[in-house]
Amino acid sequence: MYFLVFFIIILLIISIKSKSKKKEEPVKQEGISKPKTIDKEISNKIDKQAYVVFLDWANGKEISNDYPQYFYFNYNITNCRKFHENLIKEDYLKPASLKTYLSSYKQTELKKILEENNLKKTGKKNELVDRIIENNIKIEMIGNTLYELSDKGTKFIKENEYILKLKKLDISLEEYDEVRKNLNSSFSFNDVIWGIYNKRSIKYFHKKDFGLYRNTLFFMAKFLYKEKKYEKALQFYLMELYCDLSGNSNGGNIDDKEVLIMPEAKEIYKLKNYFSEDMLDLCFKIKFPFHYCSEDLFKLILNDILDGKNEEEILEKYIPKMKEKPKQKSKYDSLFEKN
Repeated sequence: MYFLVFFIIILLIISIKSKSKKKEEPVKQEGISKPKTIDKEISNKIDKQAYVVFLDWANGKEISNDYPQYFYFNYNITNCRKFHENLIKEDYLKPASLKTYLSSYKQTELKKILEENNLKKTGKKNELVDRIIENNIKIEMIGNTLYELSDKGTKFIKENEYILKLKKLDISLEEYDEVRKNLNSSFSFNDVIWGIYNKRSIKYFHKKDFGLYRNTLFFMAKFLYKEKKYEKALQFYLMELYCDLSGNSNGGNIDDKEVLIMPEAKEIYKLKNYFSEDMLDLCFKIKFPFHYCSEDLFKLILNDILDGKNEEEILEKYIPKMKEKPKQKSKYDSLFEKN
């Protein structure tokens, strides 16, 4: 109940705050900056987040002819090599240090270097790298030049760090900016993210896109866990589990019960010490059009998860006890019924 109320309250607060601030001065945004003189033909076509994402990826790598395809599909970088070269020309990247170069080696290669120089070869990779440097071992750098962030590039990434956070949170810059611009400075980065997730969850549920709804619950649980709000994180993992076991997917469709999975089971077990019976009440308040499990059956499944039983073992045990899948009408059924 508390979380459902919280969902509604946060949306109302956002709405009220945005209306009350319309006549005030524009909200000051996070520092969003772009390289000023990088190839104009490219920079006119590239969204600002492309610079941040590409620079973060390029740190410690060489110029090549093989780049991840998502740079083209997600960020409209049509010529990655040229874009990479321009970042170097503009001093956002510099030739890599020996430490960065050695970090690109495999651990077996580092051990071989240490062995050849009669040095201790045990330890983690970063310890092996430091040992080689500390002993002034001469390394013949073979292959293409690697590049790492310069001071200018490091500053640029730091100024726009929130763009990288958004990428990990599955939130686009456009979606974030749209919400951020309507809020005053009293709302933190995390407030905006939580508001976006809440809005998504309500939208997907009402559209009966339950696959997208469960994905949003998953991101909310991960977000809370990272913030060390473990009790709340467990609540959302339980809601995700309840969604997965319902069988509901996007478009109001229902999956066969034989293909049900419980990817959140390990996270639930890890947080089992934070569990309370009240958490189940909130799960049961989510009213799906259909659910394979009764409340009692869901409790039995959860008890086995909390006892540390294997996911496959649990599903094999309880799928035969689940309800049968309802017959779903296709869009053609109504035509035949009329005839």
